[in-house]
Amino acid sequence: MSEIVDQTTIETSQKPLSEAMNVTDYTRAILKRKWLGVLIFIGVVFFTFLFTIRQPKIYEAVATIEIDLQADRVLSDVSEVYQLGDVSYWDSKSYFETQYKIIQSHSVAKLVVDRLHLDRDLVFLGLDKLEDEAELTERLAAADAARIVQDNLFVDPVYESRLVRIRYSGTDPLMAATIANAIANAYIDQNLDRKLSSTRSAINWLTEQMQDLKTRLEVSERAVYEFKQEHDILSTSMDERVNIIGSQLNYLDAEYTKARTELMHAESRYDSIRRALKQSDAENVASADILSNPLIKELKVTYAKLQNDYSELLERYKDKHPKVLLVQSKLEKTRSNLRREIRIIAESLKAEFLSARSAVDQIAAELERVKGQMRNLTVKELEYNRLMREKESNQRVFEQVLLRLKEIDLSGMLKVNNIRLLDEAKTPEFAIRPRVKLNLIIGILFGLVLSLATVIILDLLDKTLKSAEDIQRFLKLPLLGIIPQVKPEPELLVGGRMNAADMYSHLRPKSSMAECIRTIRTNISFMSPGKPITKILVTSASPKEGKTTIASNLGISLSNSGLRVLVLDTDMRRPRLHKAMGMHNEYGLSNVIMGTMTIEEAVRDSEVENLFVMTCGPIPPNPAELIGSDEFAAVVSDLASRYDRLIFDSPPVIAVTDAMVLTRLVDGVILVVKCGKTLRDVALQAKKQLMDVKARVLGSIINDLDLDNKEYGSYYYYYYHRYGYYYGEKEEQTKADSTQA
Repeated sequence: MSEIVDQTTIETSQKPLSEAMNVTDYTRAILKRKWLGVLIFIGVVFFTFLFTIRQPKIYEAVATIEIDLQADRVLSDVSEVYQLGDVSYWDSKSYFETQYKIIQSHSVAKLVVDRLHLDRDLVFLGLDKLEDEAELTERLAAADAARIVQDNLFVDPVYESRLVRIRYSGTDPLMAATIANAIANAYIDQNLDRKLSSTRSAINWLTEQMQDLKTRLEVSERAVYEFKQEHDILSTSMDERVNIIGSQLNYLDAEYTKARTELMHAESRYDSIRRALKQSDAENVASADILSNPLIKELKVTYAKLQNDYSELLERYKDKHPKVLLVQSKLEKTRSNLRREIRIIAESLKAEFLSARSAVDQIAAELERVKGQMRNLTVKELEYNRLMREKESNQRVFEQVLLRLKEIDLSGMLKVNNIRLLDEAKTPEFAIRPRVKLNLIIGILFGLVLSLATVIILDLLDKTLKSAEDIQRFLKLPLLGIIPQVKPEPELLVGGRMNAADMYSHLRPKSSMAECIRTIRTNISFMSPGKPITKILVTSASPKEGKTTIASNLGISLSNSGLRVLVLDTDMRRPRLHKAMGMHNEYGLSNVIMGTMTIEEAVRDSEVENLFVMTCGPIPPNPAELIGSDEFAAVVSDLASRYDRLIFDSPPVIAVTDAMVLTRLVDGVILVVKCGKTLRDVALQAKKQLMDVKARVLGSIINDLDLDNKEYGSYYYYYYHRYGYYYGEKEEQTKADSTQA
């Protein structure tokens, strides 16, 4: 029954591996190093937990603000004044993105630092634990409180709304809430200040326009008046006009001369002040008309005093100090008044000049008018209509600008803002970091992945042959069987025997190892049922892989079947068969080859019936030449006629060439692989060398398999492991233990 099962196992092992077998390999790798994986997993989880609990608790406070595209309109049509600077001209998305960046800007953070005095808060700056005063002073000077505020500030727009959440995180929950509210208020105040600054700029610009429009209106009104006066639009007859013109000619001539004299005088005074204004600042104009004005004298005295006060304040305070700003405002106002008064005088002189020139023109025009009054009545009417249209147009523009100026002034006084604080930040009760549960989950997942990856990588780095799958996949040889690991049993080491495993199938005939040897014997016999394999070479890729153990136990198993079996030690470099059989190595195969001893004298009986042994004998200086000699071939031929089976214990294939030389004399070669020790590449090289010499490789045997290791938990391994229990090995062991007790 066991032989049938074992044959089925061999056939199964020779089938191509499927994807499921790869999964099995991974499972075996994990089971092999499970404790290492568990240790890595526990270590990762432990260090994750330790790292998490050692992290400082971070609290987050959230303030919510509402941002509109523009402020509410308290005055109608006021927004029209802001067409050049209001957000109504901005794209909505870019406007809100800009506002988010402004909230996170350094200017807002600096305003918060100044209001809360964070630049002097040692706890906030993280300098509260410094004891060295010098270092504390140096670190305090280098600290950037505004940057700390920016680093812990986050802005989150609420989806599909105009609400914005201002989040600030810190180790102190109360401080986090205070800073979050301070950021919101600082941003709102800064936005309002920007609005008011725009309003002031608009007022200044409109005021300048008002002066120009007022001048234009006055000129147009004066032109209309002068036109009426000049042409004396009255209900009179033509004769009366002729008489009037005749009487006025002399008068107009005298008036024209006088007007010319006054015009020259006015032009001289106006040119004098105009040149002075071009050459220097308005405050330093030294015209006689200006210096004689008492109001300007008073303003200059006031301006000089304010300049002196402003210089003194700058030496004591910064340029943004309220006192400095107040004096600066007064200084600007005084300068504005002074310039206004100078401009009034200049305009007055200009008006006199224009008036004098106008008088000259009027008189000349009157002369011309009188001469051609009747002829130019139609032209005069057209001119009059043009002047009236210009006056009315100037009047309308002036009134509109005046209205807008008053409305902007009122809007600035209202201080309307398009940003409002919706919800103040509350003191947070729970920390947002560290997130213990999340970190532990991540640690568990990472530990699991790391442990699995480690054991799999270590298995991939393991290039040894460990299973039947490895034999089939890499060596592509039939698996003749496996030999389980033999545990040390000191009571079996008698008669000079060095290792109980070498004779274990004889010493423990009901053991799982003995059954495995019988399985190998059966598999070899099935390979050539018509022509028995009588001469078997047992070799391996490297030393100490169990060749002698396999050779001796296979010989025991064959002899138990009634065959006369001779085991020869052909390892003439490091012979070990004599130690396995508990014999001496004074004589043996080397003596027979050299002709100094007969076969009968060299062959020894063993403690196993039908099992005979020929040890190596004295180690020759040229083992390869001796084994390759015709004498050795003749000895082998003679031995084959005397015994049913010959088993050759040979040197390793890789180390020396003896095994390749022996292959020409045997019917088949068995390649022994030590589980978990033989390297794949070395075994492949051994197989290649055997194939190169046309050796018939019967298959491979896995030796020293630890059946207690779950890495090798395949079905057939389990079967072999349990076979000894059912066969009576446990009963035998129990009796032995009772005897010892």
